[in-house]
Formats: sequence, structure tokens, C-alpha cells
Amino acid sequence: MHGTERYALELAENLPKDKYDVYIATPSSGPLSDLIKKKNLKEIVYHNGSFNKFTLKGSINLFKEIKRHKFDIIHANSGIIPCIIGKLLRIKLCIEIKHGVFYSNNQLEKISKLNFFKEYIKQNFVDFFIAISENDKQRLIKFFKIKADKIKVVYNGLNTNEIDKQIVKDAAAQKNNSNGKIVIGTIGRYNYQKAYDVLVEAVDLVVSEKKSVQFYFIGTGEEESKIKQLVKDKNLEQYITFIGYTKEIFKYLRSFDIFVLTWIYEGVPYVILEAMYMEIPIICTRVGGIDNILTNNENALITESDSPILTSQAIFKMVSNPDLRKKLSKNSKELIKLYTSEKMAKNTSNLYIDFLKNNFTQYW
Repeated sequence: MHGTERYALELAENLPKDKYDVYIATPSSGPLSDLIKKKNLKEIVYHNGSFNKFTLKGSINLFKEIKRHKFDIIHANSGIIPCIIGKLLRIKLCIEIKHGVFYSNNQLEKISKLNFFKEYIKQNFVDFFIAISENDKQRLIKFFKIKADKIKVVYNGLNTNEIDKQIVKDAAAQKNNSNGKIVIGTIGRYNYQKAYDVLVEAVDLVVSEKKSVQFYFIGTGEEESKIKQLVKDKNLEQYITFIGYTKEIFKYLRSFDIFVLTWIYEGVPYVILEAMYMEIPIICTRVGGIDNILTNNENALITESDSPILTSQAIFKMVSNPDLRKKLSKNSKELIKLYTSEKMAKNTSNLYIDFLKNNFTQYW
């Protein structure tokens, strides 16, 4: 389950039941449907025919469902189409959440006119956007000329009760020392965004001087074969273990002594929040809203993106300093108390209510 689906579930689950009757619209039945049912939430399947983008058939079906249910609020998670439909049907409040600004800094500086226009025009079909960090809000204003009053900021939150249940359920979720080596792990899809090639280059630099480390790469994706070949070419197979897709995320997180990300763009990833909660010291790049939450040398080590050298230096620093690891993990565990799914849902609900009160007298 990716961050978008997780966000939709946690928002639907935590919005006050006495105020909202919430439906989650999905493009097709599948594993997400099972989770929706398990959590006693309501689902609309609009039979889109594609999971990754809206189709004409799916959009027509969604139009019919929105018209039939006469919703007051449309909260779009995967594109602007639901908001366009909502405006056509005179829905009271139409919101698109931006789960991140999915361009690297270099890409943003050279954004094409077409991509600029596609983002700029969206503000005509929403009452406001939700950005998941202050950094993302500023990028939307700077690079896409979105009006500041059209963007509200609500940070993602973590369902710690759910994590505790998962850890208890997984009896194997115990720390291991991997034969005395420092265990360093990462989790994410193998694609351009996650920059696994940068991490492999950093690993190469680290093990050339320090052999007592073991890396775990968890995930799958379109660049998996490319990354595995890179590891083979650099003779790093003994230092990097590929786990692949797994549902036992917390089992592996518990085994990590250090968590590292080399992503080149992101929002505020849930996996960072999970590592914070589980007191795993973090090394990550300064992308998305990460440095709106974390502070370098206080609760994480933050490097610039696309730099194997800086990442390797951070790994050396963390591996060589147990006191630093203890300090960072303790501080991040304390910080995560500010970022809960309950707080995220409450702040979102307040945005709904404020807008409806100010624009529709029946909600006074």
C-alpha cells in the first residue's frame, strides 16, 4: 500500500463519525477494498479500467456516482478529475491534496511550459489544495504560480496504535546483530525518484573502508534489475541483501540499526515517520517536507540529494558514533508525538468546517 492509499484510509478512519459520512472511491476492487471493508469503511468502485490514470469510462462512472450520492465534499487524492467533476455538479467543497511536488529541484528549475500550465490551471477547479508540508506550499507558489490563499498545509500523521498491533502480531520482529555488523536498511520502489543508484555508490565508498556493515534493500520496481546489476558490477553482493516485496515491514525495520534514504524528491514519506517512531536513527536527503519536520544533527542526519559522497560521509559518521545514533533516535521518537493520524484528520476537518461555515449559511 502506497502513501496515497494509506492517507485516504487513515483520514476516513479518523474523521469524526458524528460529522462525516465518508466514502472511499477506488478504481477497481482489490487488496485496498479488503482493508476498507476490514476497517468498516464505505467504498465506491467506479471501474476505471486502469489503476494509474483516469480513463474516460472511469470518469463517466465517477461522475454518475458523485451525482447519485450528492456529496458535500470531494477530497481528491490522485489527480484533479474528481474536482472537475465536483465543480460541474456544484459540489460545495472540492479539494485536491498534493502528496508531494514530484519533480527534483533541477527539474523544477527547468519545468516545461506544458507541465507548468497543467499544474497552474488546476487551481481553477479546486476551492483549495492541501500541501503536506510548508516546503511543498512554497514550491507550488514559486514554480507553478499557485495563489498562496489556495494552499493549506496539513502534515501527514502516523497511526501508532496500528503499528503497535503489527509489531505484537509479528513475533519475529526482534533486533538482530547480523553477526556483529551494523545493519543499515532502506525501503522504497526501485525508480528514478528513490535514487538507489546513488545509494549503491555510497555503499561502495563505505565498504571500501569499513567492512562491518550490512545493507538491506526492501522493495521492488521498474529499475530493480538495473540496480541489482550495478551491485553485481561493483562486487557488493556480500554487503547488500535484496529483500523484495514484503508485508513484514516492521520485522525488518526492527532489525535496522540505521535507516537511510537517498530520494531526489518526495513529500513527507510515511516510512520516515515509522522509523522515527521505532527509534531508528535516520539519514535522509533534504527533499520535500523532510526538513520541515527533521533537523540536521538534532533528530536525523540530512544530506543534499544526488550525492554518494555526502551520503557515505553521513553513514560513516553514524556508524562510528553510537552516542549520536542514540541521541538522534531518542529525539525523533519524542518528535513523532506531534505527527499523529488523529491530529492530521482533526486539522483536515477544521479546514472543511471553516470553508463550509464561511461559504454556506446552512453550516453556521
